[in-house]
Amino acid sequence: MSSIVLMRAFENIPGRYDLGMRLITLGLIDFVHKKIAESVPQGWDVLDIGCGTGKLSVLLANRGATVTAIDKCPRMAEMTSARASSEGLSKSVSVHQKTAMEADTSFENAQFEAVILSLVISELTIDERNWVLRQCERILKPCGILLLADEFCPESFIKRMAFLVLRFPFHLAAYLYTQIKSMMTSNIWWKLYYALVELPLMLISFLVGAPMTVPLEQIEKSLPTGLRVAEAVAFGVGGSIRLLKIEKIQG
Repeated sequence: MSSIVLMRAFENIPGRYDLGMRLITLGLIDFVHKKIAESVPQGWDVLDIGCGTGKLSVLLANRGATVTAIDKCPRMAEMTSARASSEGLSKSVSVHQKTAMEADTSFENAQFEAVILSLVISELTIDERNWVLRQCERILKPCGILLLADEFCPESFIKRMAFLVLRFPFHLAAYLYTQIKSMMTSNIWWKLYYALVELPLMLISFLVGAPMTVPLEQIEKSLPTGLRVAEAVAFGVGGSIRLLKIEKIQG
């Protein structure tokens, strides 16, 4: 199953990103975002890495946080800016088109009280993951928190199999939704073309494309020495979506 094809589809059609994320998280992403927002005290400076369409960034700002939101996709950054502006939060949400890998040149030591990685770490290679986590440690203030939400493989064999069985159809549904809705037309010949040519090609690309996101195992082993897991909240089948509250240890 190709997650890279799926994520590229979301980036190319950001208007359907939020529904797509609900599908691939089995409808849990809104609960996760609510829990993240509840974990951030009012008045904190927060970095939202991989902000998507800005739903979480705006939720945090509405609760009194000052948010710096970054995303590698220009259209996602634009949607985040528009969402913040529409709710009168432009002064509370600063949006930048940047990748997580630019943290070393973009942010100062001990700049933020909280850093958020929501469905970001699973898109990175092991080396990239370790590097980003080290940067999170660097830019967090003493006693700051890293809120990491992502897909995790359940530990027991039965729960793991159930998770993998459910994951495939939800990812496929999300992918087909973004693609088919983008091809709606009243022309019968285009409809035939999409049905006979485009749709089979979509399915092939989804099935054989190289995976981009891989559910996490034991993230604790990747944490730098200055970070420790203080709390873990599990959502969904066998805890397939988890939110880790990771604290920076005062040196």
